[in-house]
Amino acid sequence: MPQSKALSAQASFLTAIFLLLGGCKQAVLPKIETAPTLSVEELLANPQSHAHTMVKVSGCFVLGLESVTLRPCDASEPGETIWIEDARFFREMQKHRLPDVPVPMPKGLEKPATKKELFNYDERRNTETWKKLKPSPDREQAVLEVVLLGQFETVAEQFPLETQSGFGHLGAYAHKLILADVLSNKPAQFSLQTEQTQTSRTINTTICEIVDDPLRFVGKRVRFSARFDSDGIERSVLIDSNCGRGIEPFVLDEVEEHSDIKAFDRALGQGMRATIDKHIVATFAGRFVVRDSDLGLRFVLNIEQVDDLKVTRVDLKPHVPR
Repeated sequence: MPQSKALSAQASFLTAIFLLLGGCKQAVLPKIETAPTLSVEELLANPQSHAHTMVKVSGCFVLGLESVTLRPCDASEPGETIWIEDARFFREMQKHRLPDVPVPMPKGLEKPATKKELFNYDERRNTETWKKLKPSPDREQAVLEVVLLGQFETVAEQFPLETQSGFGHLGAYAHKLILADVLSNKPAQFSLQTEQTQTSRTINTTICEIVDDPLRFVGKRVRFSARFDSDGIERSVLIDSNCGRGIEPFVLDEVEEHSDIKAFDRALGQGMRATIDKHIVATFAGRFVVRDSDLGLRFVLNIEQVDDLKVTRVDLKPHVPR
């Protein structure tokens, strides 16, 4: 065979190989990119069928002090959530993982195999991805409506959380998504119906119910009884003795001149400006919002109304004879 024909045949062969390899590569990526987007509810309806796969999932992203989670946006009741894991953390954990030591176990109780990374990690891209999930300072709500791409893992059915470590903070989550990309993000819109009807419809609840499941109440008008505590300078909180976390009160400018708000302010002005010398209890109504801060999520009530105001003076010198 002449040399030119041999070179031509070799070039054709190499071209075919490159096309074949390129075709294989192209066949993998579209599977991830064109896979249907699942809602959190759809994904968790049958998590085992999606375990150790790349998924696109839509829901509400909530960044808290000790939690980074994805959950349904329209859930009216508490439900399962997905822990969102930083791919950098996953890689570091894999690097420092001790090799598994074979241990004889009865069939069906074997330790699950170590999960591997399903996508190529790029540190710069990972940093940019997480920036998309940081609410800007001008956003009142620190809850984002998102579509995320990532590697989904779930606790095996034969290993319930009671018998093995889960994911996330204190291993409390049965599912996690190792974040690969943020496909879309926007401030969560908790339905037009909420904005249109909550003025006339108020949810009677408690502080404990709100702080236990804040996403359920975000953007809604709520009413609850609480004690108002303040240091008299800049720190104030609405508290309930039955739960460990309170809600920050904020009086809107448009209601400052209302008679109930003025009465509340007069009660606060009795004696010390702080509440060290008095107990103030009332029923507060307003819009519940979640704001972001350097320390995590802040729970805030934009107060619109104060009812059933009761002030009890505290004797700071009970040992002094009257």
